[in-house]
Amino acid sequence: MKRLKKKVIAMLLVCSMSITATGIYTKQAEAGLLTWLAKKAVKSKVSRTIASKVVTTAKNAYKNKQNSFRVSTKSRSIHVKKTVKLKPFLCYGNTITWKSSNKKIATVSSDGVVKGQGVGVAVITAVPSISKLVSKIKITVKGYPTLYRTKSMTEGKTKLYYIDTAVKVTSSKPSCVKASLPYEGSVKLVAKSAGKCKITIVKSNTQVVVITVKVKKKPEKPKPTKTPKPTKTPKPTKTPKPTETPESTETPEPTKTPKPTETPGSTETPAPLTTLEPTETPEPTETSESTETSEPMDTAQPTDADTADS
Repeated sequence: MKRLKKKVIAMLLVCSMSITATGIYTKQAEAGLLTWLAKKAVKSKVSRTIASKVVTTAKNAYKNKQNSFRVSTKSRSIHVKKTVKLKPFLCYGNTITWKSSNKKIATVSSDGVVKGQGVGVAVITAVPSISKLVSKIKITVKGYPTLYRTKSMTEGKTKLYYIDTAVKVTSSKPSCVKASLPYEGSVKLVAKSAGKCKITIVKSNTQVVVITVKVKKKPEKPKPTKTPKPTKTPKPTKTPKPTETPESTETPEPTKTPKPTETPGSTETPAPLTTLEPTETPEPTETSESTETSEPMDTAQPTDADTADS
């Protein structure tokens, strides 16, 4: 019996210390403790007195926690469209009223869940229903950095990119690349012509993604050459009969070369003709004495030239 009393006292002390430390006290916990005591058939006055004191101590500790409860004022930082929970795990029976100073930057639900809506700073106010101790929590909402990417495409090609929570897409040059959103989270790019343009994608958390697309010209396909029609194979020509080889003709005798004509001998120069002696002139007839007879003229002798001419 003494051992049972010691066990009960030890158990009650442990329960009271844990309740005082954590502040967890509910009617369910109290009912559970009393049920346990009933099962152990603790009927002595000492055990009952100790049990009632333990329960009273636990109740007083819980009320103190309720009256002194305050939400932590620790500042928080989140990104746009991200959430953070401010409601503590233990409220000691308090019902907290939440309020945001700027709903365009941050909103708060009845459960204490804060969601970033835009870049900036907002103050969340928490008021417990029992302690009435107001707490103000500073919430800083940050934006995402712009992401820059580079893609290359070929003219006439289509590509589909999966970008989480993409809600808007625009092209700086639709004639070069056409951009669209077939459904949320996917971006469809169609290369129209060669060139360069920028695709701006906005995600649901306001993050911006800029893709620089370079479109290359489509390589020209060589035109297919027509297959030539097969030429008909010519019929084999008959092999001609071999021509008879002509009989060999006798080789003619070589013509005799004529003898060279004899050069005529030098002709003898004719002897010069003898000149005739002059005829004797007849004696002149005697004339009168008064007139003298003229002497006859000497005839010229022939020269060498005259001789040659003859």
